[in-house]
Amino acid sequence: MKSWFSRKDRIAGLDVGSRLIKLVEITETSKGAVLSLYDQIPLERGIIEDGLVRDERGLARAVSELFRRAGCKARLVAAALPGTAVVVKKAMFQKMEEDELRILLTDEGEKYLPFENVENVNFDFYILGESPFNPNQMDVIIVAARKEIVEGYVEAIQQGKRRVAVLDVDAFALETAYERNYDFEPSDVDALVHIGASITTVNVLRGGVSSFTRSFPMGGLSVTGETPEEGEPFENGVDIKNAEPLLGEIERSLDYYSSTAMDPHIRQVLLSGGAAGISGIRESLAGRLHTGVSFFDPFQRIVCDPKKFPQPYMDEIRLFAAPGVGLALRRMEDR
Repeated sequence: MKSWFSRKDRIAGLDVGSRLIKLVEITETSKGAVLSLYDQIPLERGIIEDGLVRDERGLARAVSELFRRAGCKARLVAAALPGTAVVVKKAMFQKMEEDELRILLTDEGEKYLPFENVENVNFDFYILGESPFNPNQMDVIIVAARKEIVEGYVEAIQQGKRRVAVLDVDAFALETAYERNYDFEPSDVDALVHIGASITTVNVLRGGVSSFTRSFPMGGLSVTGETPEEGEPFENGVDIKNAEPLLGEIERSLDYYSSTAMDPHIRQVLLSGGAAGISGIRESLAGRLHTGVSFFDPFQRIVCDPKKFPQPYMDEIRLFAAPGVGLALRRMEDR
């Protein structure tokens, strides 16, 4: 999904989770994308709850501290809303220009979005291309969120003395990281599953473009029942039976996609998020889905200086880093 704001400047990726906030900078060079900076700090409980900002000042303090500790001088950031805070809808429209579609959605948004008054909503869209069912129509992804939710994130980050220049959605930040790191053909269907502390996000891509997204309020906490210490992975010594509800929701999400898609076969599932590393999660999911399930490597094609980022450190942050990498790869001139 492309940005909700566009300008031509370099930006840092700021990934705000319910228990960690991550900062990523990536520099484009003649050798490709280079990881310039990665750091993360814990968030106090209660700052983010159910994907919403409950304590703007607390988040602002965390943003300021993270930038100070990392020595990051960037003033502009790309941030993402959690999927549970937005509505993502795929719809068909008669072919028209972007400006015409924006006017249509502004005037008649209630017909396409589950809100009584679109004046209280921020929305954006991305035209996927011609509909496979009708050459006179086009497929469009629409993303919308209530203004108070958007303002909660934006204002808290601004209080932390940074400006949100790109506002994305977590599922599409994962998509950006995938596009940079993995090969795919137009007909390939891959699923990205990010299991965070309290929210799990599923994004099914066909030919690298989102075909289905879903986020639901389950994650590592629903499996372990407690929050790990700062920067630590979720406890591995848990009964995998505790993960059954979470795994069942992931399976149902992908089954729904397969039952409604023209090409239902999922080539592979890529797991990320701190809770994805809980022992038995990957194996159990592979058994349920009967397809390849592996861990998403957001640094597969990102140059990482081993002196600055030793391999043990990279192994520690790999599962956490995918959304932040996707955000750091965003550029405000993108549309």
